Amino acid sequence: MQSPIVSVQAQPRDAASWTALARRAEAGGYDALLAADHPGTAASPFVALAAAAAVTERLGVGSYVSHAGVREPRWRS
Repeated sequence: MQSPIVSVQAQPRDAASWTALARRAEAGGYDALLAADHPGTAASPFVALAAAAAVTERLGVGSYVSHAGVREPRWRS
């Protein structure tokens, strides 16, 4: 039986706190760090997710919501 994936869902506020969260999540044994894509209310999550990946070794990153009305589908695939 495969173990469940345990993730942290958060919204980036600034680079320092976001990368610190990524490091803490990885050190705490979490499998992934996820951020939502809410244009107009928050910055695009994709740069923040790349920053989280850059400061961790095994932590998965992803967007748990992508706003299809704003993001061109062929660029997200």
